Amino acid sequence: MRAQAAAIVVLAALACWLVLVLARVPFVGYIGAGLSVVVVVMVAAIFWRLAPSPLLAWGSAVRDRCPACGQRTLREHRVIHGEAGDPLPRTVDAIVTLCMADGCGYAAARRLRCWPVAR
Repeated sequence: MRAQAAAIVVLAALACWLVLVLARVPFVGYIGAGLSVVVVVMVAAIFWRLAPSPLLAWGSAVRDRCPACGQRTLREHRVIHGEAGDPLPRTVDAIVTLCMADGCGYAAARRLRCWPVAR
């Protein structure tokens, strides 16, 4: 994440330099503006490409071992889920725990609270 932020800062600084410095020279300002647009497109491409990065792990690490495989690869995250019940729609607040080990499909959910949705 730090490398991505550093790359974006460098590319943004390059875009500002192209616009502010090269814009003072006659006819070069158009080139600087065009190059700054290219840099902005590159920054957008970096965000788009690296946003679903597998380097960013889901949830928070859990110290316990996985009950299924015994490895220390458990991660958990708080989720809010809406479900349509028969009398009233409900919202469920829970903590989902997943094992990230290859081949292990362990998953568990602990419901924290459940409340009806106001109409």
